[in-house]
Amino acid sequence: MTQSLEMGTIDMFRDAMGGAAKRHEVFSNNLANVNTPGYKRRDVSFKDQLKEKYMPDEFDRATSFDDWKFDSDFDEVRPEVIEVDDTSMRNDENNVDPDKESAELAKNTLYYNGLAQMTSKQFNNLTQLLGALEQ
Repeated sequence: MTQSLEMGTIDMFRDAMGGAAKRHEVFSNNLANVNTPGYKRRDVSFKDQLKEKYMPDEFDRATSFDDWKFDSDFDEVRPEVIEVDDTSMRNDENNVDPDKESAELAKNTLYYNGLAQMTSKQFNNLTQLLGALEQ
């Protein structure tokens, strides 16, 4: 079942916010384990899933938004927690860099807040549209 652009956009924002919320949790956990010997930092993978779900196969800048199809039969994007085992910052094999984690946490917070603002604007637009239809 294909749904409207507006509802598909809201679903996309919901999925992106879910991934960002999971990333916040994982970055916070990394910071909490900065002194745990052998701990390997974790990250969250979800942006490729968002692209696969919401972008047309042959997307280019010339693609009209009217050609985008949002299929409500898709499952929600499920963020995947991955262990990053490519480096070790210390002799105890812990690879958490607290400065990097803090920076990633701040960047992720901005991303989440931007999505929340766009979602709010989308709902405001729908509310105005429904109000205009009632008149």
